[in-house]
Amino acid sequence: MIKLIWPFFFLCIFSCSEKERYFESYNSTEELVKSLGPNQIISWMVRLPEGTSYRMENGFVKINLPVGYELLGYLSYTNQLITISGFTCTCADGSSRLCKPITAGDYVGCVTYQDNPCQRCIGTYSTFLSLQEFDMIYLIHNQEKVNPLAKALVGLARIQPIFYPAELKELPMIDEKDLNSREFATAMQEIQDYAFPNGIENAEGGNIPLGTSLVAWKFNNRKFYLLAPSNLVEPGMIEVLPLFSKLTAQNFNSKGELEVAGEVYCSGSCPEGKCRLRSAYMGKVKFCDGCNSGCTIHFSEK
Repeated sequence: MIKLIWPFFFLCIFSCSEKERYFESYNSTEELVKSLGPNQIISWMVRLPEGTSYRMENGFVKINLPVGYELLGYLSYTNQLITISGFTCTCADGSSRLCKPITAGDYVGCVTYQDNPCQRCIGTYSTFLSLQEFDMIYLIHNQEKVNPLAKALVGLARIQPIFYPAELKELPMIDEKDLNSREFATAMQEIQDYAFPNGIENAEGGNIPLGTSLVAWKFNNRKFYLLAPSNLVEPGMIEVLPLFSKLTAQNFNSKGELEVAGEVYCSGSCPEGKCRLRSAYMGKVKFCDGCNSGCTIHFSEK
């Protein structure tokens, strides 16, 4: 078993002067959008659980998730899961252009100029790695509230949610044999009847419709990702968070709500064309197929 690595992320915040350390906080994305100048752009943004709070600590902004939640970043080339407890906004293109951190309701991110922007306004915890370099950002939903009996019962099911982070690294992707089995089809029908009584639209390929979440599941000790309505993501489940980038005020509606769908894709060190995204069951099931050499799923804005 590969040992999990748990370093902390910190939020170092730089303006044009390194001596000025700050972050700007807004009560909502609507308030943030109203504050954006005509030439400002959100270089990246990610949504965290409701109730997340932030504080300054020795020049760093720390992310304080609600009790029981955990935020993990996955690096395919080292097969590591790393705990995320903060981030920094740094202009990494060598210029002194604006790159500052913001929090807005449940979102965190970095803002730069739209005209003549910082070309690499990144969220990072070190000189060598930015949050954008993670293949996946996982949110473990309130694991302290998972009923042990519920875990035991779910263990009897054919298709099970992935509760334990180690399985994200250790389990291989699902294969055609399992995917085409009668047992898998029967279990998927049960899930579909519960989660999608009215079906789901535009989920083929890499499309992730608004209002749906990508959740890690397993079958016969192989993993895949299943789309589900966001309001059905239950305690203990592991959800993949999309990392949105290059947002302007036009990406938000009149209520300040982000209206950008997500997209899943696969990439890795396989021979060209071998690492590809596969969708099944009307787009509800997502997995990578092609080779066993770092072919990894990614999740970002469409």
